[in-house]
Amino acid sequence: MRLVRGVLCALAFLPAAKGMEVKVLSPIPRPEPKAVEVPPAPHKVWVVYEVKPGDALEAIARRFGVDPRHILWSSGLKDARLYPGQRLLIPIVDQEADAPPRLPPGVEAYRVRPGDTLEAIAKRFGVSLLDLVSANPTLESLDRLVVGSELYIPRKAKGLVVVLGEGQTLLDLAERFGLSPVELARANGVKNPLALRPGDRVRFLEAEGPTPPEPRPLELLPEEPRLPALLVEEPGLMDLVVDGGRFLGGHLGLARSGPLDAPSARLANRLVGNGAGAPLLEFAYKGPVLTALRDLVAAFAGYGFVALLEGEEIPPGQSFLWPRGKTLRFRPRGPGVRGYLAVAGGLEVRPFLGSASPDLRGRIGRPLWAGDVLGLEALRPVRPGRAFPQRPLPEAFRLRLLPGPQFAGEAFRALCSGPFRVARADRVGVELLGPEVPGGEGLSEPTPLGGVQVPPSGRPLVLLADKGSLGGYAKPALVDPRDLWLLGQARPGVEIHFTSG
Repeated sequence: MRLVRGVLCALAFLPAAKGMEVKVLSPIPRPEPKAVEVPPAPHKVWVVYEVKPGDALEAIARRFGVDPRHILWSSGLKDARLYPGQRLLIPIVDQEADAPPRLPPGVEAYRVRPGDTLEAIAKRFGVSLLDLVSANPTLESLDRLVVGSELYIPRKAKGLVVVLGEGQTLLDLAERFGLSPVELARANGVKNPLALRPGDRVRFLEAEGPTPPEPRPLELLPEEPRLPALLVEEPGLMDLVVDGGRFLGGHLGLARSGPLDAPSARLANRLVGNGAGAPLLEFAYKGPVLTALRDLVAAFAGYGFVALLEGEEIPPGQSFLWPRGKTLRFRPRGPGVRGYLAVAGGLEVRPFLGSASPDLRGRIGRPLWAGDVLGLEALRPVRPGRAFPQRPLPEAFRLRLLPGPQFAGEAFRALCSGPFRVARADRVGVELLGPEVPGGEGLSEPTPLGGVQVPPSGRPLVLLADKGSLGGYAKPALVDPRDLWLLGQARPGVEIHFTSG
């Protein structure tokens, strides 16, 4: 019999609400046990931990009181390198030898007897061999069992019940367990996946067969626009149709989203006579290639690009006539990383909770693909040629700081002692390298836009529009909202200076 080596999703082994039923859903590949020597742990439960920016394996191991090697082996890792968003399977070990096993509901302990084999035990308890191996990740041998050793038997794998905690949403659970929010909602008789509240019970139904494909995000762009306007010939690195942002979804775990450089987005819309929050196109680092499907009046604002209409250069900060059939490209030039393209009448979208801005973590919307057709919301006669100057982008960014939710004078002074340099920048936040800033962990609480979050590593992270709704790291300071647009144009290596007030 072919034995599948590995461990399925840790879903069945998470500590959860009373009455939880356990179901193992999807395979997680595991290395051979020889890769890391792990001493057997008599009493275990498993928790899933999502790596946050600045996390290190040693710090995570200390936090949970386990050997880092246990985390490496359980999570199928070959080394200690971690990345944000990575999920670790952490075995929690009871320290007292005489303490009863902290087993998830639906899992029972079995002591191996002479003559036992994995196949015989699985048949005896009516579980699959794969489920049995998955429930016992520290097995030193799959062919030989040690008499007197303890195995965990997943007896009641009929589904999983989880009680939502404060700040959790169905989307959080779906993302955590790699499931479709729509399917979760359907299994629980919930019409709106975002309507769940703390204390609600969510049931995961049993599923057979291979892991289902990644669910498609909620589509915010109409499949057949009423007024086709733009054909995406080639997408850039991150092309998003955004508006003013989503202000009604924070309590549901959704990000605010919207443009990272709001002044440039407003300028582009102003140049073509649109409202300040009208849907327009945001692109970063590399712009898309677009062909007009009708005569348009368009405008481009932002930094780091120059527009080329059939080879003719169009600088930012002015509106222009874009004839039908003509192609617009963008060429990187100068500092900055983001540009905004607006067309008179605005882009046609299907708003969700008051906004058409994508929330990629929440599977709301998506970047543009080749072949997408964007439509106009309305026909608006506008004359081209309007121009407004853009403020210059400074070589070194100076950002004003305000006291944060966990204000600490020492941390605030360390931030102002700079300079810092941008190590990583995206729509979630900007990670900085520079003087070490005192930080640490605390209780998870709502994260403010522009919050300067400091993990135990001492490397600050400024939270931007696509940040998570909750965070447990210290936030000693906030970036003044008037200066946040600068971070939307920050590329790795840019120098950052913080000032008080």
